[in-house]
Amino acid sequence: MLRVVCEGETGDGEGPLVTYRVQCYRHEAFVHEAVNSVLAQTYRPLEILITDDASPDRTFEIAESLAHAYRGPHRVVLFRSEQNRGILEHCNEALHLVRGEFFLWLAGDDVAEPRQAEQLVAAWREGGVSGVWSNHRIIDEQGRDLGPGLLEKHPYTLNLCDYADGRFLD
Repeated sequence: MLRVVCEGETGDGEGPLVTYRVQCYRHEAFVHEAVNSVLAQTYRPLEILITDDASPDRTFEIAESLAHAYRGPHRVVLFRSEQNRGILEHCNEALHLVRGEFFLWLAGDDVAEPRQAEQLVAAWREGGVSGVWSNHRIIDEQGRDLGPGLLEKHPYTLNLCDYADGRFLD
């Protein structure tokens, strides 16, 4: 199921179109905050792609309700798999829907800072690099902040080899 909920402003910004994908599966307890954090992004032009991998709980219904209530400048698209495919297959299933020149990915149990897209695009455009990413903060199920995911003096070079070797995964 694919539905464009809000057309938004996709070509009048000062930078490239960014697609910010919120990928969900069984995130009922968290998806409200995750979707709202992406809807609150300051960057324009922004396309928000909310995808759900056939969650058996209310994840999709919550995300859909937030998308329909949204009245801001961003383009909002909803996609729901007909059957559960798993993280990578679901990612691939909806990848053709990404229209942006720059792509951000957020899980349905994550929260983005309002200027994240703006700051990442600025770093990408300045640096002559093919990809950028930001640190993250870890919270528990009660929303308590447990600190940054990567410490300030981390030993990683933060390149794709680190990611491929699993040094970002816990």
